[in-house]
Amino acid sequence: MAGHRTLLWIGDPGSPGPNVVPINDMDVRVLKSLYIPGVTYALGVAAARVAGAHDLLEKNAQKLVQESNAALETYQRQRAAEQAETLWELEGNAALSAWALQLAQDAAAAEDELRTVRSVSEREQTQRLALLEEINLVQTENGSLRQQLRALGKL
Repeated sequence: MAGHRTLLWIGDPGSPGPNVVPINDMDVRVLKSLYIPGVTYALGVAAARVAGAHDLLEKNAQKLVQESNAALETYQRQRAAEQAETLWELEGNAALSAWALQLAQDAAAAEDELRTVRSVSEREQTQRLALLEEINLVQTENGSLRQQLRALGKL
């Protein structure tokens, strides 16, 4: 019997296309030892159902992997879009910060210039006051000298 192949018929005896599976001599001896009338057919049907369920689970697993990959790609695209938006906002904030810093520097420079102008203006005002006092003093002396000259009769 070595090398002899036996085929195992799995399926409903009335079905048009039974599933035929080759089995070796060892499998035949095991099956013969397990043979119980009426149960063997039920085991075959159960085995076929298990195989069908296995195929269905495998298809579902493949579909789940495909859906997961699609969801991951969608998530990655969304994250890339969010990162691009965040980068755009950060660049905008950097530009606004640079502009605000430039305004602050310009304001500080304008304040320094204003202080310089005020300082010059205050010095000019002080010099004017000193000159006015000098003019007043000279006019007072001039008036005094004129009175002296009048008193001497020279005017």
